[in-house]
Amino acid sequence: MAKDSWQVYQDRLNRSGITPKDRLITNAQRVINNQFTNSPSYQIVTINGVSQEVQIIEENILYKDSNKKRLLCKPSETISVGDIIVWNSENWLCTDTDNIEVYKKGIIEKCDDNLLYLDSAGELVTVPCVVNDRILMNVEENRYYILPDNQVWVVVGDNDDSAAIAEDMRFLLGGKAYKVVAIDNITRNGLITFKMHFDSIVEDDNTALGIANYTSRLHTYMITILNGASMEITLGDNLQLQVECTDNDEVVTSPDITYSLATGATGIVSVSTSGLISADTLGSGTIVATYNEETDSINVDVVAGVVENFVYSLVGNIQPDNEVKYNQTKNYAATKKYSTGTEVTGSMFEFSIVLGTGASSSNYLLTTSSDTQCVLKGLQYPYSISLVATDQDIPANSVAKAISLKGLL
Repeated sequence: MAKDSWQVYQDRLNRSGITPKDRLITNAQRVINNQFTNSPSYQIVTINGVSQEVQIIEENILYKDSNKKRLLCKPSETISVGDIIVWNSENWLCTDTDNIEVYKKGIIEKCDDNLLYLDSAGELVTVPCVVNDRILMNVEENRYYILPDNQVWVVVGDNDDSAAIAEDMRFLLGGKAYKVVAIDNITRNGLITFKMHFDSIVEDDNTALGIANYTSRLHTYMITILNGASMEITLGDNLQLQVECTDNDEVVTSPDITYSLATGATGIVSVSTSGLISADTLGSGTIVATYNEETDSINVDVVAGVVENFVYSLVGNIQPDNEVKYNQTKNYAATKKYSTGTEVTGSMFEFSIVLGTGASSSNYLLTTSSDTQCVLKGLQYPYSISLVATDQDIPANSVAKAISLKGLL
């Protein structure tokens, strides 16, 4: 069913808003957007690092202040108290906003200095700020209360960098030292105001960089691999790196260390996040340890291990030990010796039986009595079996004894 003329008219109106007020706001925003770039006040700035189109005009026509402006946003964009605006390569701080329905506008003040400090990691933090030596008492008459010469109020945006500033921290402003004596982060939402008193310049201050307490907050990091500059690892073995990290010559407990392989080391060695080296292939590779951008390295040579030839024996306590008669019990002991003849202490063996033709597990009883000894009892005859002792440290190595299960005669 086709719409009548009235319905078509209503639909066209509703595209700009349901109520007359909504339609007025939408139409006003459309006009502003269409003419926004034509204004002589049009500027492209960055707000918190993001490019944005704005208009910047005098904040008060009667009492012009070159350090204070009014910023108008496009209807679809916004600005908040505490935002940092970069305009003409200068930092400005948004200190107030007016949220009218058509568009958003704010008061911005030029940042005449920066609060510079080194954080706990020794990294430089820069907080743009507005320094006040007077308090506005009457807007209409433009009257101010002048603060004492030894006192300033510093206004900054409320963010992680400024929130880290605590009482008694010192700053260099205009070549002079000031100490924070009070902090107000409640009165003006989005802003923090620091009350600062004049303080003396001390040897710890770096006046050239404008950073107070520079030397004591500066971090000198060092990392040292205690295993040495190079070492050998046998193929297949592992080795734990021993590393020491210092901060201003003080040993750091539980430092955050990153381990990596230098070019060409991949496949020869590998290293875990805890610094455990694995020797994977014969060759050489370099491992780098990094702590706060400081590095140390170690060259690892993966070498073939010396193959040790062991000598095994399996002997019964009664001779001949290659036969066990019906109901007879014999003890068998396995030994492992180096090629020099010295017995390997702590050896462990697993005992088992290999059946000969026609034999079964019912023909004998095998009992392990210790890591190196077992007991074999003959139950049925005549059958042939082999008693096997397998080295549990080297499962590929074993020793066997062929045994005949016989009658009493």
